[in-house]
Amino acid sequence: MYKEAGKLFFFPTDLTTFMKSPFASWMQRLEVEVPLSAPERDPESEITKSLSQKGYEHEQKLLDDLIAQGLFVEEITDELFAEEEHVTFSLKRKATSDAIRRKVDVVFQAALEYGPFRGFADFLIKRCDSSGQDYYEIWDTKLSSTVKPAHIIQLCCYTDILIATYGFKPDSFCVVLGTGEHERLYIEDFFHYYLALKNRFLRFHDEFDEAKMPDPADSKSFGRWETFALEQLEKRDHISLVANITRTQVKKLCAIGIESREKLISSCHSDVNGIQVDIYEKLKRQAFLQRETNGRIPPQFEIKHTDQQSNLGLSLLPPHSDLDIFFDIEGYPLTKGGLEYLWVNRP
Repeated sequence: MYKEAGKLFFFPTDLTTFMKSPFASWMQRLEVEVPLSAPERDPESEITKSLSQKGYEHEQKLLDDLIAQGLFVEEITDELFAEEEHVTFSLKRKATSDAIRRKVDVVFQAALEYGPFRGFADFLIKRCDSSGQDYYEIWDTKLSSTVKPAHIIQLCCYTDILIATYGFKPDSFCVVLGTGEHERLYIEDFFHYYLALKNRFLRFHDEFDEAKMPDPADSKSFGRWETFALEQLEKRDHISLVANITRTQVKKLCAIGIESREKLISSCHSDVNGIQVDIYEKLKRQAFLQRETNGRIPPQFEIKHTDQQSNLGLSLLPPHSDLDIFFDIEGYPLTKGGLEYLWVNRP
């Protein structure tokens, strides 16, 4: 989101941010309204940068494939405006409208705008309905191997703009996955949910108050403000910091006044509505172990198993030794199929 001539504009991705994290959406707005007061973002990770580059390569591959098919592609990129001193969104939107009017086969990086929403759709693909009428369908490239809810909301938003602006009536949109598969999804299956989400999003920002930060604990993620959010939760010793606790369990415990890890540890409840006694005791013990660890290495832990499970999982670990070495091997998502590691113990 950003402001232009005093008017606030949103991108379709702002909707998906709000869907996952009202807290992160509020932080984005705070940056726009009072940038000097906004907490610093977390630095972009190297893996995120690599994924962005892979995303551009995936997008370029589809563009090359479409051109190789002999389709006429209009690219709404900066190169199209080489003679212009300043390339604005309005110029790109006008070029997009001109390409659609001329009925080119494909519009790449189409500039779309309606109401407070604007953005660049990866591809508009010309299609023909049963009555012979031409229309355009949104296509988008994603690196993932499956379609995610955020992808659907983003494409619903672009389709909404396309319908409102040009009067087209596409019944589907297409996601080109990192596997090369084309997933076509039907708008009617998701559009009502999208409209409800959009209304909640607009209402949320209509009521924006820089003095009323949403509780980070109510969001599934924290976006680029994870460090700041965790600092706020740590100050409150919030119960959401108990490892593996669910948001539903957090709400149920908070409803009876157990809002911190310390309160959970000292609580005597055994009849929390909707939480089984054994699960409650497990959460309580987990909170205790986290408190006892308090940054120490190695962390405090317990191995829980029945007699039938004594030869499984962590129960197979040998007794502790001061010579123990622990490896934390991260996955590598940029290679198809992942990576496998072979460890060889050589004296």
